[in-house]
Amino acid sequence: MPRLILIDDHAILRSGARSLIERHMGDMDIAEAGSLGEALSLVASGFEADLAVLDIMLPDAPGGEGLRVFRQRHPTVPVVILSGAEELKDQMMAEGAAAFVAKNGEALEIVAAIRAVLEGETYEPGQCVDGVAWEALSLRQREIARLCAEGHSNKEIGRRLGISDNTVRAHLTLIFRRFGLKSRSDLSALAGEGEGARLKGEPV
Repeated sequence: MPRLILIDDHAILRSGARSLIERHMGDMDIAEAGSLGEALSLVASGFEADLAVLDIMLPDAPGGEGLRVFRQRHPTVPVVILSGAEELKDQMMAEGAAAFVAKNGEALEIVAAIRAVLEGETYEPGQCVDGVAWEALSLRQREIARLCAEGHSNKEIGRRLGISDNTVRAHLTLIFRRFGLKSRSDLSALAGEGEGARLKGEPV
């Protein structure tokens, strides 16, 4: 069972994130910490985390200091940054974050990011500029969209890319929501044109 430590100073946000993760990812041992110090104490006391989800602005570690300290103390534990400061995304990824999830983004972004990181990948959600461009998707999302458009099932895509079909489903859900798509034929048009498309079709 994967072990995750959720580090955020807002109890309501931690509770919401925990519920979302448990609902979509099933069995997972989740510990919560309201500060960097509390998180470090949990790990030091024996909680062997496979992944940390870390708020970038903690009372005892503002401005990304939490990432630097946590990685210095526990370099083998990948860190998913959860933050409203999207302008710091590139900096955090350059400093070793395995993923960056914006607090004002899609709720399922955190699920997709955790799944990707647990499978050894990095994860960066695409950014919206003047609507949503095809190029705004991550490379992995474009690969999944292309294979889906070619008619492959989620399980087939997962086998081809070496990821779980649940990870495939999470990525596709985000793509469909982001572009307002209704069916896999819509996605085929999107992938074929290489840009946003809104067509009518049968539900996925």
